[in-house]
Amino acid sequence: MRALFPIAAAVGLLAWGGVSAIVATEAVAAPTSVVGYPPNCPDNSKRWDLEYRSLVCFNPTGEHMFVCDTKADGARASAWYRGSDDEYFTRIDNTHGVYTCLDVNFDMPEDTYIEYQSCAYDADRPAWNSCRDGATKYYARG
Repeated sequence: MRALFPIAAAVGLLAWGGVSAIVATEAVAAPTSVVGYPPNCPDNSKRWDLEYRSLVCFNPTGEHMFVCDTKADGARASAWYRGSDDEYFTRIDNTHGVYTCLDVNFDMPEDTYIEYQSCAYDADRPAWNSCRDGATKYYARG
């Protein structure tokens, strides 16, 4: 397995607000911005949590994953994701509120993929937490 960014760049991501620790080999994430809803990604890449409170999708051109909060209910939109060579899934949270999308810009080699799952989490109301079963696999186009 090979890391695409130096360790210093990956460590710098740990301090960015709204992002949990990122450990990746092939799909290296670098959060770039918060954008409005709806995100710019193909319809066939869109995955919702069980209650349609969180949307995660992937634009293979430029390798952008969007994590969107779609309901004003106090829950945060989250994605569990991993790259082609990653053994474990990593969680990333959008903490910016309803009708925002966290734009996560990946650096992925051609013919590699990302798997992701859409979830909504509410620390105060754990019974409200929901994730879509299974992960969606989407290939990078470079």
